[in-house]
Amino acid sequence: MIAAGYFLKERISALGWIAAAIGFVGVILIARPGGALAPLGVLFALVCSSVSVIYILLSRLLAPTESTMAMLFTRRSGERPSIA
Repeated sequence: MIAAGYFLKERISALGWIAAAIGFVGVILIARPGGALAPLGVLFALVCSSVSVIYILLSRLLAPTESTMAMLFTRRSGERPSIA
């Protein structure tokens, strides 16, 4: 939300901030500060969430100029094939 407000100049309503705060409290409850979390796992989670934020912001920036099919194709072309 902070990134969308800063980079995309979106207005975040009070309800949006409240929802974000409730979600943050939920993450804190699950993570249990001081609960002996594996540092490597925490690092992977931070990297994953950072990459997801960048992807979402870039998608929002490209949406007015690119077609949906072009954005889906470029997203899928970066993934490795799944083995069933």
